Amino acid sequence: MTLADVFPHSSIKPNIQIPFSAEIRVISQNMQREPDGTISFATTYSIQNQSKKSIQQVAWYAVYTFNDRIIDNRFINLKFNQFNILKPQQRYYLSTLLPEEEMAAFSKNIFTNETKSIRIKPIIKFIQFDDGSIVSR
Repeated sequence: MTLADVFPHSSIKPNIQIPFSAEIRVISQNMQREPDGTISFATTYSIQNQSKKSIQQVAWYAVYTFNDRIIDNRFINLKFNQFNILKPQQRYYLSTLLPEEEMAAFSKNIFTNETKSIRIKPIIKFIQFDDGSIVSR
């Protein structure tokens, strides 16, 4: 994950899918504390291929909001290898960690104390199919 170019007060479209291609849903989120005391914000996504073609790569922005304000954002680029492409109607689960040291200073307290109130909006940037075609926003 890398920091994405989505800024506070940016409008966020609620639609999280490119029609007829794929859907990304957040299925769990929580704080994890490591034995050394460091914390990470964990998110698990469900990615479902809704097209008739196999997906080779899908990229999206994970926009973290609290009280409808952006508190963080990440760019996630998921590449499947040639033997593990996402076939039509197949679902894939991905877990990510946002380590404490990568959290913005102003949002660290929100991540640690308001975990259940944080909303994550996946916004698909592009999908590349195994035939080389690409759909994007």
